[in-house]
Amino acid sequence: MSLVLLLARLLLAAVFLVAGLAKLADLAGSRQALRDFGVPAKLSTPFGVLLPLAELAVAVGLIPTVSAWWGALGALALLLLFVGGISYNLVRGRQPWCHCFG
Repeated sequence: MSLVLLLARLLLAAVFLVAGLAKLADLAGSRQALRDFGVPAKLSTPFGVLLPLAELAVAVGLIPTVSAWWGALGALALLLLFVGGISYNLVRGRQPWCHCFG
């Protein structure tokens, strides 16, 4: 069972690692995606950097057993924010490009 949990954590960490690195590689696109989701332009610049850093922190946090719970809570929080944001936009008839992987 612990091997299955380790593999699940590594897979999820890889997803968040790729997403964070891709957003850092294209910060302008990351900022635009946040604006498309309804984040005010003034906040899209700092959040455009904080979001990929948070994704990288989650990826790192998921790997060691001692911090896996914190990494999992961070992943849950980021995923809930994404689901909430995309749901909000879809209800209003908008279909923003998520820019999830750069």
